[in-house]
Amino acid sequence: MLQWQRTNNKNNQKPLYTFEEIDGKTLRVTRNNDGEIFKRDFSIGHRFTTDNGLSVEMTSLDPNGGSPEFGYYLIAKEITNDGYGRKADVSAQNQIDKLYFNQDENETYTASSEIKSNDIFIEGTSKQVLVNRYERDPKARKACIDHFGLTCQICSFDFSKFYGAYGEGFIEVHHIKPLSEINNSYSVNPLIDLIPVCSNCHSILHRGKQPLSIDEMKSMFK
Repeated sequence: MLQWQRTNNKNNQKPLYTFEEIDGKTLRVTRNNDGEIFKRDFSIGHRFTTDNGLSVEMTSLDPNGGSPEFGYYLIAKEITNDGYGRKADVSAQNQIDKLYFNQDENETYTASSEIKSNDIFIEGTSKQVLVNRYERDPKARKACIDHFGLTCQICSFDFSKFYGAYGEGFIEVHHIKPLSEINNSYSVNPLIDLIPVCSNCHSILHRGKQPLSIDEMKSMFK
């Protein structure tokens, strides 16, 4: 087991990382920022996008087990249109930072409110979509999960029981009152305004023009 402390600020944070090799095939990375724990497993054969946008497949753990000076680097190979490309050493600490800071990306939804000057324009090959992005406080998310746990509060799905270690620590958090209806910042009560849900339930909650209530969603289950 190896620990490495970030000395330079990243988003005003200097977390402590713990790297634990499991069965010679998986690296468990724990990110501890002032007691806020975020954990992910990286296993041989997994494909992902690195923090600098490179598509890779993990091929092995660091044969040296990482180092106190530089942290831990996963051994991977680049994925190309023709198959595989060059070898790539992927910083495990940067990769878990990428996952940590992007964990709420799937909680961004299209707003029907009037488009304002700071809106994001996303262009595709066939159409243009205009969306508003609303900030979410990771501390409120953590407080919600600490209280309710990592099980979907609608259907009781548990990612870790279904996906094993790879699903540990994963759950989505639903805003019971959509931020797009509030427009301005407001104080969130994590025990009243937020609720942990699985990806399927979260998608159905937001399928219509107006999100379903939790009671409406639960009434669908027989």
